[in-house]
Amino acid sequence: MDVAAGGLTPALRAWTRPRATFLYDADGGSGAEVATRMHDAGFRHVYTIEGGYAAWVQSGGPSPGDRPRATYGEVAPARGQP
Repeated sequence: MDVAAGGLTPALRAWTRPRATFLYDADGGSGAEVATRMHDAGFRHVYTIEGGYAAWVQSGGPSPGDRPRATYGEVAPARGQP
């Protein structure tokens, strides 16, 4: 969602308030802004990844390229499993 284009505020009005909301962005800049705005809109448990997705991957967090994708009817093996 393009936060700068003003799409966030109308969207927040329509969203339900789950127990927890986890956000990430590319570099952590807009994620923190969105988390603050969500909290102000009534979301009480909002979490972001400090430094964004790039920091997550750099710190060793899993990314979609780490595991083979499962196709219909298959289960992908756990990481490190044959």
